[in-house]
Amino acid sequence: MPKAELVRAQQELVIVAECLGSFPVMSEEATRHVLLERLEKAEVVHIATWACLREGILLVTPDPVDDQAEDSSHLVTVADLLNTSMCAKLVVLSSCGLSAARHEQECVYKLASAFLSAGCQCVLVSHWPLPDDLLGKFYFHFYQTLQNGAFLSEALQAAVQAIKADD
Repeated sequence: MPKAELVRAQQELVIVAECLGSFPVMSEEATRHVLLERLEKAEVVHIATWACLREGILLVTPDPVDDQAEDSSHLVTVADLLNTSMCAKLVVLSSCGLSAARHEQECVYKLASAFLSAGCQCVLVSHWPLPDDLLGKFYFHFYQTLQNGAFLSEALQAAVQAIKADD
């Protein structure tokens, strides 16, 4: 991931973690093993990383090097997700690295379907990047509205309206 987009993804994760009262998993901590383990326990999952939509793969930090490390330790595949038992109410796949989905929408469904098949109740996929100056406001209103018991569609509407109010 290019450095500027890595910084943007980390900023996004910090904002979301603050909204949810949790701690972000990023940088060296965001390995395949850690992600898959945390997916089994999380109620809300927000992923801001690069993805290969055509193949249905998320890119993460490689596992620490050891004699038995796999070359693919930086990949989370559809098969990995299907072998995970999730209880999440929501998985958000952020726009970072997902711009190809605009042209190949069927590809994004591989990841979304895998999360749903693993037990997640709802998957939200962002098809557009938010400008950095609007990122915090969007996710603050989105997650705040969800935490107040609103439906996902209402939370999205509240977040979009909050951004439009700045225009």
